[in-house]
Amino acid sequence: MQKIKLLTLSITFALALASCNKTETTKETTTNVVSDTTKAKAVAYECPMKCAGSKSDKPGKCPTCKMDLVEVK
Repeated sequence: MQKIKLLTLSITFALALASCNKTETTKETTTNVVSDTTKAKAVAYECPMKCAGSKSDKPGKCPTCKMDLVEVK
C-alpha cells in the first residue's frame, strides 16, 4: 500500500512539474510573437526625394534637403 501511495505521489509531482515548464514556454513564445508583430507594424518614413540617409522610423525632416518625411507604405 505504501508503494502505491509513493508511486501516485511521484506521478502527481512529475505532472505538476511538466505543466509548469509548459506554461513558461508558452509565455516566452507569446512574447516573441507579440514582439515580431510590433516590429512588423513599425511605420517607416522617407524623404519624397529619396535622399541618402533620409529613412527613419519617426516623422520629421530630411537631413539633406529639409523636406518633410512621408510615410512609406
